[in-house]
Amino acid sequence: MNKPAIELHQEHFLDHQWDFLNSTDRTIGLIGGLGSGKTVSFLFKALYALINRPGASGKANLGILYPTFPMGKSLFFYPFCELLDDAMIPYQANQSELIIKTPYGNITLKSGQFPERIIGDTYTDVGADEIDTLPMPKGMMAIRKLRERNRGRKDSQLFIVSSPEGFSTCYEVLQNNPNPGTKIIHAKTTDNSFLSTSYIEDIKATYDEAMVKAYIEGQFVNLNSMQAHYAFKRDLHVHAVATPPASVPLCIGIDFNVNPMTAAVGYIKDNEFYFFYEYYLRNSNTYLLSDLIAADFQGRQIICYPDPTGISRKTAADTSDMQILQRKGFDLRFIHGITQRRSLNYANGAFAHNRVHIDPCCKYLIADLEQVVTDEHGQIEKPNGTMLTHISDAMRNVIAVHTIETTKQKGKEI
Repeated sequence: MNKPAIELHQEHFLDHQWDFLNSTDRTIGLIGGLGSGKTVSFLFKALYALINRPGASGKANLGILYPTFPMGKSLFFYPFCELLDDAMIPYQANQSELIIKTPYGNITLKSGQFPERIIGDTYTDVGADEIDTLPMPKGMMAIRKLRERNRGRKDSQLFIVSSPEGFSTCYEVLQNNPNPGTKIIHAKTTDNSFLSTSYIEDIKATYDEAMVKAYIEGQFVNLNSMQAHYAFKRDLHVHAVATPPASVPLCIGIDFNVNPMTAAVGYIKDNEFYFFYEYYLRNSNTYLLSDLIAADFQGRQIICYPDPTGISRKTAADTSDMQILQRKGFDLRFIHGITQRRSLNYANGAFAHNRVHIDPCCKYLIADLEQVVTDEHGQIEKPNGTMLTHISDAMRNVIAVHTIETTKQKGKEI
């Protein structure tokens, strides 16, 4: 079949994008800051491989990996179908199996949550996007499985794009222990001349110095094996926080653990977070917690920021934890799919810019912020039976959801 009438011109791409698109290295990685054009680069790299890099059958067969299927659908599956429409390439999109079939070959979407399922196929090229949001053991297994199946051409290529998430999978694969024929490209957010200066200013105002180096400069920064809320400082962030006037809505982060069940009570003013009370209930349930909140803050507007797992988790046989809160008259705000690393980034950024204020009475929250640590993969350590981690999870629910909602309202989600 003749190639479609689509041409890629250097003037339409940023320098690092063009370098990535034209790389013939066995393994090529584009590690960049937020808004540096990684996702667009990934889409066009896949399109180029589909059209120009067939296997022995005369057609390409690409394997594309995302941390989760929902992320893969929103960032690749649907945008790639739109790209095929623009190129006037006919295709069949199987949304249940996440396979796109074209006259030039097929593209199959895989999930990094199940790397063990990457079996059977032989790929002409493989790509992975945002693999660093996976825990490192899963990320490394996914790369290994992709490479095992990447044998449909003598010059089959593994192409990776990601924001740097500490010294994780991308660091290990691209820089610390690279295979022969590996190249890494670092891209800064500021390299993207199409971004507004306010977008970059918003990132700097949201993140701390270490995260700016990672998410603007595209550099690997150690965020592992350390205090999880490392930007928290007791002498700076702990001081008297008054109960707000009755007209001010209360924002309550909730973690649905049974022992302890926790909640961080506060309010938001001028994009700053004020926590003045906490609940730390042993061997409890959502009914008791909601009763206490309603009694302690009778007549006030209550906005709960619960763990989204409460949709399916049930305190009673026929009622979910979310329904219990709603029936009490509380408003709910939650967002699915916020990774642990992302919520930590938002919290540390807020602490670094002195936008979090905690009353000394919140002793369990303060202890969490000082004692909770991450492991060597950057994930919060949660030993069996630990009494830590829960109330800081509740606090971060408020900070993360508010930050995401605020940036979306500005039309430039971070």
